[in-house]
Amino acid sequence: MTHSPAKAAVRTVLLAAVTAGLLPVYLVLAALVPSCRHGIKVLFFKTCLACTGLRVRVHGAPALRAALTVANHVSYLDIPALGSVLGAHAFVAKSEVAGWPVLGLLARMVGTVFIARRAVHAADHLTMLGERLSKGQGVIVFPEGTSTDGSDVAAFKSTLFAVMDRADGRLPVQPVSVIYSRSREALAWWGDMTMPDHLWRVLGGQGGEVDVVFHPPVYRADFRDRKDMTRYCEVVVRDALHAQLGGSLAVEPRSATLAAE
Repeated sequence: MTHSPAKAAVRTVLLAAVTAGLLPVYLVLAALVPSCRHGIKVLFFKTCLACTGLRVRVHGAPALRAALTVANHVSYLDIPALGSVLGAHAFVAKSEVAGWPVLGLLARMVGTVFIARRAVHAADHLTMLGERLSKGQGVIVFPEGTSTDGSDVAAFKSTLFAVMDRADGRLPVQPVSVIYSRSREALAWWGDMTMPDHLWRVLGGQGGEVDVVFHPPVYRADFRDRKDMTRYCEVVVRDALHAQLGGSLAVEPRSATLAAE
């Protein structure tokens, strides 16, 4: 991937300026006119995409109601890619992220929900997420629990799917495939990669494309238990990724079936 230090420097300054400018506006409007904050979040996410040269192609449509959106995780770039489409949704991240320099501030700015990994807090956090969903706010989770190189989907963990046992059973769960179709090797952030070095390379690079595939929503009642729902969503997300990387995007799942069928 060709890298231009000059381009990286210009984009870094632009991104820093936009972030510094939007942060006070966001904080003020979030307090005075809460409905405006979603638009500011979308503007911020789209600015991030412009600075990285990442183009988002959307397939399908988000659920009409607040949903638990479950997606595979390839890079921190997944966040602006999804956030530019789902501005009203809140991301879920591990509690350690809140203390990270810069990134922690940005995560709080866009309304991220932080959860601890310790089991002692799990029930309280699931209840909190369930309440958010029941009140009409969508939530985005990455059930792999880590990022990958984007060539496959790791096993989904079922822990966060338990939130649907605490939320309105009529609320949807929507699987989403995040697929980097060009420059995937350069855009994926995983393993022992450090974010500053990776971001510098991305900002000075040629960008790329990411397909965001919204699959049909499903419901807790469609499955015997949350583990069945977890497996179904994992297969749906993986099938679309394999189809796209193989040359033909299949929006509908090819091998997953509802337990109720």
